Amino acid sequence: MRKENLALSDFDEDFAASLKDNPKKLSNFIKFIIKKYEKDGDFGTFLEGVNIVARATKGMTEISKETKISRDTLYKAFSRKGNPEAKTYFDVLKSIGIRIHYDYAPKY
Repeated sequence: MRKENLALSDFDEDFAASLKDNPKKLSNFIKFIIKKYEKDGDFGTFLEGVNIVARATKGMTEISKETKISRDTLYKAFSRKGNPEAKTYFDVLKSIGIRIHYDYAPKY
């Protein structure tokens, strides 16, 4: 996996499928997209990464049933130009097994 000049469009359905049966690869990809967002602040790319993880883990239909959010809304919210509401964002992350840890990081 390239670490520079990442375009998540480079990750096709075969890549998403390869994550499904490989928990270590899935975990590494999740860590990668989080670190990339922390580094460059590109939320669109982060959302695309969550979309890939969602499709790799459960699929949008199952997530839609669990969260009671329509598939169309999920696809739109977790696209490059998406802007999910906080509840949608957290419900989906919970559904696909991504835990977020917060810590105070003052800028001194």
